[in-house]
Amino acid sequence: MGTQTCALFLSVRYHLLKPKYVFTRMEQLARGFRLRILLCLVDAEDSQKPLLDIHKTAIHNGWTLIVAWSPEEAARYLETFQTYEHKQADAIQERVEGDYFSRLTDVLTNIRSINKTDVANLSTSLGTLANLMNANKEKLALCPGVGPTKVQRIYDAFHEPFVKKRKREDGQADASKAEIFDDDDVVIKDEPDD
Repeated sequence: MGTQTCALFLSVRYHLLKPKYVFTRMEQLARGFRLRILLCLVDAEDSQKPLLDIHKTAIHNGWTLIVAWSPEEAARYLETFQTYEHKQADAIQERVEGDYFSRLTDVLTNIRSINKTDVANLSTSLGTLANLMNANKEKLALCPGVGPTKVQRIYDAFHEPFVKKRKREDGQADASKAEIFDDDDVVIKDEPDD
C-alpha cells in the first residue's frame, strides 16, 4: 500500500483450507511497516472459531484486524487506507468549535437522548456546566423540554461513578474487583481473579 503501511488480505474460507498461510505471511511482513493491516473477508458459513483464531493471531503479532463481510466492503477499506495514508490524524477527527456553547453541546449531546435544543434550554436555565453538574433533579426538571427520563440521565451522567464495585458474599463492597459498565450495564472489563 505504501512505504509505511501494508495490508494482508485473507478470506476465512482460504484460512480454513490453509491455516498456516497467515502465520508465514505475517512473519515475512513483520518488519519495515509502521502499520500492518490484516483485512479479513468473512465468506464462510461457520466463521466464529476461524475468526477467533485469526483475531488472536493478529493481536499476538501486532496487526490491526479489519473484518469485511463482502468483497466490495473490503475494497472500500483498502481505498480508504490508501487515501488517508499520508494525511494527518486531524483530517479525520471531528472538529469542535472553540466557543463555549459548541464545547458544551459536544459534551452534553454525548448523554443519551440529549439534543442541541435541550443543551440550549439547560444552558439558558442553569448558566454554566458547573451549575448543571451540581444541580439536583428538581432543578433539572424545571428546565423546559427536559422530562423525567432526560433528568435522570443527566443526573446519572454527573453523579454515578464510572466504576461499580462488586459485592462480596458477605455483602460488603470488594475494592479489588472493579468492573466497568456501559449505559446498559454490560461488562466491558473484568479484573482477573487471583
